[in-house]
Amino acid sequence: MSVQPITTDSETAQEDEVISSSGSESEGEGFIYNQLEDNEKEPLELYRPGYLHPVVVGDIIRPDSSRCPNRPANSPTGYRILHKLGHGGEATVWLAQGLETPERLVSLKVYSAHCHTAAEREARALRASAATSNVPWSKHVLSLIDSFTIRGPNGIHHTHISDVVLPMIQAPQLSACTKKDLLRGVARGLAHLHRCGFIHGDVHIGNVGCTMPPRFASATIWEVMEPMGRYNVMMVLPVDPTQKRNSFPAYLLGPCALSYCYRTHRGKDPSWCPEARIFDLGNARHVRDEDNVAEDVRWACPPPEAAFAHYALDGREILPTTASDVWCLGAMIAIIFSNMPISERNGKTSMVDFALLGGVLPPAWCQFWETDPQLRTIAVTPTKSAQKWHKLHESILQENPGVDGADVDRLISLLRRMLAVDSAARPSMEEVLADPWFAATRSVATEGADPAM
Repeated sequence: MSVQPITTDSETAQEDEVISSSGSESEGEGFIYNQLEDNEKEPLELYRPGYLHPVVVGDIIRPDSSRCPNRPANSPTGYRILHKLGHGGEATVWLAQGLETPERLVSLKVYSAHCHTAAEREARALRASAATSNVPWSKHVLSLIDSFTIRGPNGIHHTHISDVVLPMIQAPQLSACTKKDLLRGVARGLAHLHRCGFIHGDVHIGNVGCTMPPRFASATIWEVMEPMGRYNVMMVLPVDPTQKRNSFPAYLLGPCALSYCYRTHRGKDPSWCPEARIFDLGNARHVRDEDNVAEDVRWACPPPEAAFAHYALDGREILPTTASDVWCLGAMIAIIFSNMPISERNGKTSMVDFALLGGVLPPAWCQFWETDPQLRTIAVTPTKSAQKWHKLHESILQENPGVDGADVDRLISLLRRMLAVDSAARPSMEEVLADPWFAATRSVATEGADPAM
């Protein structure tokens, strides 16, 4: 067997145009690179002082010992980068192995230098969750194996080490039973966080996942890397050969095919069942945090109260709450089962879809609605609400062949409660778990292998 070579985008897309731009290095200009829009790779301009740390395959990430005085003495002295797992505006995430524990593969998350507050929030919430690890539901919150800071050309970066998890958005097609079982794990993890006094603050399908198969943990490096295929690389070269490029990586790398690796090793153990894991707690806050601590609040799927504050109250930011976690989980359950977002409109008109979930325009929204020329032409009525819920019901049936109709009725009933526009009317996470829809869950473990996987 031969090792798969590193290949560039130009090998798989010969017609891609390579463009050079001029400008300062700090803005990512003055470099030759493929500017074809590619959502799999982070923008090059994020590599500048104060932002992302340049990482390439084969790098050894070593902790800055002067900044980690309390790090356990038996922790790895460094981690070797094997591949990329993903990226976001605040961090890049890598598949790595500890120098002293090469047989154990981990996820290595390097925060952008300007996101130190988010890194600290995540670490605080994960440590609080782990402090009560004797509680069964704590396993559904990702464990923080190691944490430290590193110094690079773009600043000081917090780095978090955790287990490798397959994001649910990348998971293979799942049966309705498996979906429910994983979502029950997500709800349990959120309930555990709420018991610990923390709010996740950014619940969506990209921030939850499932455990990798046991064979993944015991496989050799070759057995792990081989299903991932070739490295998807976009080379980055300075226009000026003498120009310094410390702030930039030698290339931008697309994420590995972790889902292929999951399927390969999943097939070797048909009786194994995945468990849900919650991750990415950079938006987490404690219920006792000061109300004026609202920096860096992110909403991948904003709840109605956040949309109203933004559009009707002059861009006001509101803090996440346990009730907003419930709403966001409801929106995620809906999209996982129906493949249909809660709101199909953009901007302030998304508030129409939120209001239609209840069928009545909330009193606090009425004045804004009547004075806005775009919204006042759109009526919110119980009839339109019934049509919206019927469409969701039919979509769930269509997307989940063989699902029990009565079970869909129970799910719709639960979603109506979770997606209430009035945050005070929503159930707690504990009440969500006690709902008949979750209570009717049959454990996947008792059913054997999931044929859809």
